[in-house]
Amino acid sequence: MLVAMSRMPDPRFRESVILILDHGEEGALGLIVNRPLSEVPLTELLSELEIATPATDLQVRLHFGGPVGMNRLFLLHSGDFSSESSETVAPGVQLTMDPEALGLIGRGEGPAEYLLAVGYSGWAAGQLEAEMRQGSWMDVQMRPEWIFADDPSKTWRTIFDKHVTRF
Repeated sequence: MLVAMSRMPDPRFRESVILILDHGEEGALGLIVNRPLSEVPLTELLSELEIATPATDLQVRLHFGGPVGMNRLFLLHSGDFSSESSETVAPGVQLTMDPEALGLIGRGEGPAEYLLAVGYSGWAAGQLEAEMRQGSWMDVQMRPEWIFADDPSKTWRTIFDKHVTRF
């Protein structure tokens, strides 16, 4: 995971916590996990995605995953659920890109914990490494409770206080 340092120059990432999904020679891709946008009725979201809508009054929280691909939806979830399109991205955390999984959540057949993110964060080759050398980011060992936090607004401070020594 990446944690924005307090001197982060880009306001879109200030006090953000990002789960890195892919990092290689061509660049990096991740999801901000501590920026809730709004709560929406699951039936409304499923209708927009043209997925059969179960009768439910479940509200789901949408998160801002990053400024790239704001038309893309990502489902991070606990390991108690898996489908053919699920991929383990970290211990206890999977990514499922199949929107049908949202219908399963509505029917109570999906994962116990999940995070729905709109958009993603991306870096070109070498860009993330340069930002880390500049001190914009700190990398920390991922913990599922930081991804699936009940109050994600506290996640950055929790991690920052635990990992940054104060003088």
